[in-house]
Amino acid sequence: MNKKYFIFFICFIIFLIVIITSIAIFANSGNNNTKSKIDEELEFIDNKILGMLNSLNNIPFSNSILLEQNSIKGQSNSIGSESSEQASDSKQSSKEQSDSSSGSSSGEAAEPSKSEDYTKYNVKTQNILTNQNTEIDWDYIKNTVQILYTSWPSIMIDLHSVNVKNEDILSFSNALDVLIINIQNEEKKQTLNSLATLYSFIPIYKEQYSDDKDKINIAYTKSYIINSYVLLEEEKWDDMKTQLSKAGEYFGLIINSINENRNQTYVSKTYILINEMNNVINLKDRNLFYMKYKNLMESAMNIF
Repeated sequence: MNKKYFIFFICFIIFLIVIITSIAIFANSGNNNTKSKIDEELEFIDNKILGMLNSLNNIPFSNSILLEQNSIKGQSNSIGSESSEQASDSKQSSKEQSDSSSGSSSGEAAEPSKSEDYTKYNVKTQNILTNQNTEIDWDYIKNTVQILYTSWPSIMIDLHSVNVKNEDILSFSNALDVLIINIQNEEKKQTLNSLATLYSFIPIYKEQYSDDKDKINIAYTKSYIINSYVLLEEEKWDDMKTQLSKAGEYFGLIINSINENRNQTYVSKTYILINEMNNVINLKDRNLFYMKYKNLMESAMNIF
């Protein structure tokens, strides 16, 4: 082969390798971006489902909530010390004194004081043991499921793009339709079951596109904890114990792995709380279970 053609051939091969490598890097980067986006979307679904699940039993993931009271109208210099009636009397008295002192020597009206609207906020502590409110906030749940339903089509497209099985995506859509019907009919038990079914797809999806085994296992752990929480509605204590046992199995895989991105303190705390949940089931105390569930889920959510 002519030396000139040989050099050209070598350069051409190098050029092809560079092009192919660049395309592969670009495709991999794009794929990683898509996976990161899906991680955020599944976290969004996670939060919405947990919000509805907890709302059905008035369980907050915070011990306190901010309550807004009625807006208060009044002078900025008298707010907080006088009631609206006292403020009105004070302004009338000031006006009379002003009129009396100025008399006919002044034809100018007194400058009106500035009035502002204020909103008072109070922090209310919530405690599962003292919470006697059994009324379900169905308006909140209906609004939340509407948000989830509106967001689902775009999430579907992203799941398809990373080759999540079509039947698994379709099954979520069908389960979401059933959930909406149950919420519309305000059926608590059926709504709990539908929400648990929806949540069970999160680890299934993660398993099909993610390489992070710990995040897959924590998703399965949370799903089985939720199953146990839902079964409490019918007080199926033996079945609850079975679900928690499966949660413990998946969480055991996290303990035995090495991952620097996780919070080891919360890993240890979650492991302890899973074992404590089994003790609570033996006691068959509903409120105590809810307290442990709250602590357990908060701990699991802080691992990553």
